[in-house]
Amino acid sequence: MRCKFCSAPLPKSGLICDYCGQRNPLNMSILSKNDIIKEGLKTHICPVCEVSFERINIGIKDEIIIQRCNDCDGIFISEDDLQKTIKHHTGEVVSIDHKILQFILNNPRHKTELVIRYRKCPICENTMQRINYKTVSGVVIDKCHKHGVWLDGGELQQLFEWQQVGGELYLEKNKNKNKNKNKNKNKIKRESSKKDNYRRQSFEYARPSNTYFSPLDDFFTWILGG
Repeated sequence: MRCKFCSAPLPKSGLICDYCGQRNPLNMSILSKNDIIKEGLKTHICPVCEVSFERINIGIKDEIIIQRCNDCDGIFISEDDLQKTIKHHTGEVVSIDHKILQFILNNPRHKTELVIRYRKCPICENTMQRINYKTVSGVVIDKCHKHGVWLDGGELQQLFEWQQVGGELYLEKNKNKNKNKNKNKNKIKRESSKKDNYRRQSFEYARPSNTYFSPLDDFFTWILGG
């Protein structure tokens, strides 16, 4: 990918061009801006730059509204719309490219945070929760459980790439492996428990008869002075 300002190649691990020093808006470079909405809806404030968002419809068939900051290129989007957008732009993925997947995880397009910052939801202003998207994507999103998720500049591009090379497919396969491992562990435990019960029962049946305790016999033995 090239810098939109000077056309020089962009570094694989960042948004800022090494040649002209400009920050590139990677999030929106691969999305279709169908309609910039300027009226009828309340404008919220970017949790990073504290400037007003631009509301954009990025949907192709169905309307998908995102709020985007022109300064930092961050976007605020509902979690469902994020899923739809990723699936639409990556299509059906049927295989995993392990080599490229590892490269993407080791070389993120978004800027690595040196200091962890908790963002506030642009709508309710409550502190959002930091979550690694899909657990293993390497993209830590800021999530408000009521209103949506915040993606810093470059993070949406990272999610597209992660999905395209089979990131989510890799996740599902690992889940199935773990399920099978747990099933096998539980099966081994059940079989071991059955064997222990069988051993106990065999021991009870095999005990000598003179070890059997009879309260009545012991009483008469005591009466007779035995």
